[in-house]
Amino acid sequence: MTASSDFCRRHVLHSGNGELADDVFPYSSVDQIDEMLDAGAKCPNGLVFFIHGGLVGVDAAVDRAVRLEPYWGKRARAHAVFFAWESSLIETFTNDYPPILRRIVRMFTGHAKALVERTIQARSDGAWSAFITQPNYQQNARAELEFLLIDDVGLNIQIDLAARRVPVGTNSLIATEENVLVEPQEHFDTALQPLSRETYEAIFGATETRTDLFMALLAPLSPMQNFVARALGVFDDVMRRVDAHRDHGAVATIQEECIRSFKIGNAAWDSMKADTAASVQPTEKACGTALIGAIARRENDKTKAPLSKVTIVAHSAGSILACHLLRLADEQGIKQRFNVVFLAPAVTHSFFAETIRLHGSVINKFRLFTMRDHFEQLDGVPSRRLALYEHSLLYLVSGSFETRPVDETNIRGDVPILGMRRFAEMSGDLSASESADVSFVENYLAKPTQKGFWSVTGKHTPIGEVTRSKTHGGFPEDPGTKRSVLEFICTA
Repeated sequence: MTASSDFCRRHVLHSGNGELADDVFPYSSVDQIDEMLDAGAKCPNGLVFFIHGGLVGVDAAVDRAVRLEPYWGKRARAHAVFFAWESSLIETFTNDYPPILRRIVRMFTGHAKALVERTIQARSDGAWSAFITQPNYQQNARAELEFLLIDDVGLNIQIDLAARRVPVGTNSLIATEENVLVEPQEHFDTALQPLSRETYEAIFGATETRTDLFMALLAPLSPMQNFVARALGVFDDVMRRVDAHRDHGAVATIQEECIRSFKIGNAAWDSMKADTAASVQPTEKACGTALIGAIARRENDKTKAPLSKVTIVAHSAGSILACHLLRLADEQGIKQRFNVVFLAPAVTHSFFAETIRLHGSVINKFRLFTMRDHFEQLDGVPSRRLALYEHSLLYLVSGSFETRPVDETNIRGDVPILGMRRFAEMSGDLSASESADVSFVENYLAKPTQKGFWSVTGKHTPIGEVTRSKTHGGFPEDPGTKRSVLEFICTA
């Protein structure tokens, strides 16, 4: 962290678990928020609030604030405030995905890929209806995959090693290849990184989930048998998505369903979303509640100068927090209208559409900057060079972290995300409710005061509409996008 305490006091609003962080640096408080509003009231273009996404932790968020404040603050003739909230999704995702689990998923993907691609190829060749009506085609593919997994000596070794890395505090018992049930502690090697408890139990099971512990003691499942049972369940989930045209390509969809089923990073995403909701709870320390409350008090205080503008710029998962703030502002009867910019937003179409339908009157003007689908697919998580997942973070959120409502398809992945052009370009494969939300958002973006722009824009694109980021994490500091946001702050 390179920022001084004075800089943080003026420009950084720090929260943890949705509450103002008054006990850890950089410190934040209600008084600090009032000072920020006072500073914004003195600027021609008012206040700019930037909300970062899940790719960065607090230290990185503060360092970014130092880099962006001269641009969206001084140069924009506004007072820039940067939310620094505890997200760090990628760090948690990477920790939940140790090398041994990556090897296991890669081996499983190698075996399942050909079977899935065969089905996808039949669809693209126009032989789809004939292919899926073959007697027991999926059961045969399932049996073939089971044989390939069991026959893979390398995979068997990796599974046995993973099963012996029992996380501290796990109550499950594991069966060794000698078919002897042992206590986890006997196989714990502190020199090796174990799987997380959630992932371990998702793959190998826990004793309390077995219907008959006595039978499990007599004839316990081996780690490989447990893994194969769960891997076949993953394959079933992948094939359901392929059949419904809701896949993201063979490899990506297999990776997504492994990540979902093996609980790799899911808890971190759920925790992040819970923090955004906690920030607008009716408590004194809730960060969003404190901010909106301060704006409301200022509007009712005749001794205070009004804010000329308030602009919210939100990147990735920050768009979820932004939607909560807009909802609360409307519910609190705030007179201030907000100019809003979303950069590669990770909020679902459903939540955004509901926000606009019920609370859209609090928005003055809106801009969306995100990537075309081609570049989303070329991106990687955590990066293109070190990709643990082969598409962008938004694809990962859509395929693994968010969950579709239960319906007759029994498909959990491929949730429509606002920042993904894929869903606006799909035809006929969305559910009725998904189609309604996506259509509503597209119509919203077609209004004169609300616009969307998709990277990479052309050479002669007008100022204020340029965006050239080719990675999900690059939007806030992409020169073209940064210049467009500056233009919006100054002219909206």
